[in-house]
Amino acid sequence: MANLFTRFLLVVLGYLLGSFPANYLTAKLAAGVDLRAVANGNIGGMNTMRNVGFFPGFVGTLLDMAKGAVAAYLGNRVIPGWGWISGALAVVGHNWMLPLKFAGGKGVATTAGMLLALDPRVILAWAVIAAVVILVARDSYAGAATAYATLPVVAWKFAGIPEAFWGGLLVGGACLLKLRPDLRAFRSGRRVIF
Repeated sequence: MANLFTRFLLVVLGYLLGSFPANYLTAKLAAGVDLRAVANGNIGGMNTMRNVGFFPGFVGTLLDMAKGAVAAYLGNRVIPGWGWISGALAVVGHNWMLPLKFAGGKGVATTAGMLLALDPRVILAWAVIAAVVILVARDSYAGAATAYATLPVVAWKFAGIPEAFWGGLLVGGACLLKLRPDLRAFRSGRRVIF
């Protein structure tokens, strides 16, 4: 029972860490801008860089990466292998932030931070898959979607534990849901490179 309760606490902690609205706060502090009201309304580093400035977006992106890394690190420290689950919940929290009434980002930086903390080989493979598809399809969102769709298999291949597969599946599903409007635009012929 104690182990089950600990796992539950790690899930809640991961989600709450992910819900910290880093880019929202950096945009507000730097320029008084509410990211929900500009461009695509995305609460992520790219939207901050494009509409507020490079430095606030860079700081927000580092903080978003830190959310995933800290959640994954703490999960693994408490229960070996559980960092994949608590890290994945940080991505879910980033994509649907509690303080912003479930507005959020698309999970790229938080996923990157999680993977760096867990297994750098996975982030390398994840980045290579995304880069190849971006070069072929000439679209960033197609590359991100393919990388997310393959993440469960890539994570399991390198980490070799069930938690890696399930964490990768949770991250992939959460981020593909957020990419749906961009993928519809891609299918209609629009291409976006960063």
